[in-house]
Amino acid sequence: MISQESVVNILRASQLYSKSIEYYQGLNYIVSFLCIMTQDESVTFELFIKVIKRLSLDKLHSTNPSIKLKYYQMDRLVSLYLPQLAECFRHENIDSSRYVTSWFSTLFANYLDSVRSPSTEL
Repeated sequence: MISQESVVNILRASQLYSKSIEYYQGLNYIVSFLCIMTQDESVTFELFIKVIKRLSLDKLHSTNPSIKLKYYQMDRLVSLYLPQLAECFRHENIDSSRYVTSWFSTLFANYLDSVRSPSTEL
């Protein structure tokens, strides 16, 4: 049985494995999803490291210019396609760095779940 302790163990082990893997909001969701799928802590760790490397998630931290570019791109997309929401965000001083990471990790986990068990139409 996979537990919260397993998720914490995997996150800690991944940071020991590679110092370039910094925690960011949402990694626990990805690890939790992989734990549910594999039901094996060591397999989850191996998969998580592969996901980190494949998607370059180890480079997504607040000081990296590439993440700042992603935030800017999201701000622009929201402005273009959801101008009222963009205006609300501006009024409340909310920039994309406050929500993008959790959105992306949620989308990632949902994508993996849909690949695992494609929905059937009724």
